[in-house]
Amino acid sequence: MESSLGILRDEDFDETLQIFKDQIFKDSGIPFEDFNHKNLQTEIKIKDDILKASEDFRNVEKRKEWKKGDFLDNLLKICEKTKDLMDRHGQYRNPKSSYESIENVKPIDKNEYEEILNEFFDTSTKTEYEFGKSFDKLIIFLKRKNLHFDWKFLSFLAFIANPEKYFPFTPKKFKKLIFKFYGEKIHLGGNFSSEKYFRIVSFMNQFKGKLVQYKKEGELRPIEVQSYLWLLSDYIADYAGRQIDDENQSESDRVLIKEITKILQEDRKSTRLNSSHGYIS
Repeated sequence: MESSLGILRDEDFDETLQIFKDQIFKDSGIPFEDFNHKNLQTEIKIKDDILKASEDFRNVEKRKEWKKGDFLDNLLKICEKTKDLMDRHGQYRNPKSSYESIENVKPIDKNEYEEILNEFFDTSTKTEYEFGKSFDKLIIFLKRKNLHFDWKFLSFLAFIANPEKYFPFTPKKFKKLIFKFYGEKIHLGGNFSSEKYFRIVSFMNQFKGKLVQYKKEGELRPIEVQSYLWLLSDYIADYAGRQIDDENQSESDRVLIKEITKILQEDRKSTRLNSSHGYIS
C-alpha cells in the first residue's frame, strides 16, 4: 500500500505558510504566532464541540447499551450539528446531503448498516489494515444499497471514531487547492477506498511536523492541523484573487495563480454533476 501522496517540500510549506500569515493578519488584524490565534481557535472549537457531542460513539460500553435503531438515530443528530463540515442541503444545485444514507436506508437494511458502523468504530483504534477492511466494508454496503455518500461523510465518521488519528476533510477545499498547489494529483471522485483516505491522512500529517513549533503547550492535535489546512485553502484562494492582476509578479507565479483561479471556477461547475453514488460536492 502506498502510504503517502508525496513529500511536502520545505520550500512549498514555507511559501504557503507566508500566504497563511499574510492572509490571517489581513483577515483579523492579528499576526499568526501560535495556534491560540482566534481564527484558528474558532475552527478548532467547531471540531471540539462535535467531539464532545459524539463521545458516546467512542465508548464501547455506552454503545452496547443502545437498542436497535439508536446508532443511526444518534448519528443523525450528530450529523445535523455539522453544517460547517457537511452541508445539509448541499451547495449550489446539488440537492443531496452528505449523510442522507442515514435517513434513506430501508428499514430491512438498518440492522446491517448499524452492525457495519459498529465494526467501523470498533476497529478505528486498531491497525490501519484492520480499520481499512471495515472502512471498505462500509463503502461496499452503501454502494450495494444505492445510498448516497461522499468523502465528507466517510472522513467525518473516521474523525468521530478516532479523533487522535483521523480528521474530516472537504475535497472541495483541499483537493484542488492544497494538492494542486503542491503539485500532488489524486482523483477523489466516486472511486472511494480506505487506501485513498489513508494516503490523504498521511500527506496531511506531514504538516504536523512542520507546524509543531507553533504549538506552545501540549501536543499538536490532528484537528488543529486540519483547522490550519481548512483556513489555508481559503487563504490561497483569496491570495490568488488578489494577485491575479499584479503586474509585478513573475510569469511562473502568474501561471500558477491563473491555474488556481481556473480550478476554483471548475469546482463551481462540477458541483452540478454529482452522481447518486457519492461524487464529491
